[in-house]
Amino acid sequence: HLTNSWHPKSGGIRTFYLALLDAANRAGHEMHLVVPAEHDETEMVGSCAVIHHIRAPLAPSSTAYRILYPHRYLWPRSRLCSILRQVQPDLVK
Repeated sequence: HLTNSWHPKSGGIRTFYLALLDAANRAGHEMHLVVPAEHDETEMVGSCAVIHHIRAPLAPSSTAYRILYPHRYLWPRSRLCSILRQVQPDLVK
């Protein structure tokens, strides 16, 4: 999963993803979430879920939200493409 609607004090979408991460852990299913952040970081959430924080600029007219612009993150050597190569979401494991 990938979302631009992520901030420590954001509402519904962040709440939804936190519940999904929790459900993945309870079911023992691997789950990865990519979110924009101030710094690159990989955060384990329980034993099965991972949040990949990717350094991103602030969204226009925002002092809190950051945004992953496709033209900045979809080139072969980007952090996002590296995560996708590592996680291989299209492969059944």
